[in-house]
Amino acid sequence: MAVRLRFLVFAASLAAWTAAVGAGGGEPRIEDLEIDIEQQQILVSFRSPELFDEKLELSIRSGLATSVVFEIQLLRPRKAWFDKNVDTHRFTATATYNAVTREIQVHYKLDEQLINSRVVDRFEDLRDVMTMVEKVPAFSLVGRQGDRLRVRVRAELGTRTILFFIPTTRTTDWAESNRFVVDPNGAVLQGGESDED
Repeated sequence: MAVRLRFLVFAASLAAWTAAVGAGGGEPRIEDLEIDIEQQQILVSFRSPELFDEKLELSIRSGLATSVVFEIQLLRPRKAWFDKNVDTHRFTATATYNAVTREIQVHYKLDEQLINSRVVDRFEDLRDVMTMVEKVPAFSLVGRQGDRLRVRVRAELGTRTILFFIPTTRTTDWAESNRFVVDPNGAVLQGGESDED
């Protein structure tokens, strides 16, 4: 009886762990992922409006610096194996509300480097400002011309504990671009007839 009970507890814990580590996505998701090429840079655009919920807004209104975090990866597709992760960056939009001036300062960082800032006067505009990402210069193309590439993005949704003591990060599902090849002149060729072996 004790062995059976232990097995049932283990099975339930394993099911919870599998669900947590699996897709990890809830309601929020990444939408409208697009890439552009400019001056040897891969510019990444996407949006995730469901990330901006009531809890996030209340945190900002309280005066706390509040962030949404996205993971952006550059992959090299392979035919008979997982895609190769070529490069990874974290894009963060952090909002801080100043109750005296009634302005919201939003800072955008790629990894730890500040790449842009803006001031927002109305909370009604904050959803788009924090969850619509436009033309982030995420990756350099230097040395990558002719490579078959793909970009993927997901958002972090916070942390939770599995098996009562293992912390894990909750995320949305990955959103992936189509494969593309950049020729030596900087033109983007969609697809690519075959992946790497």
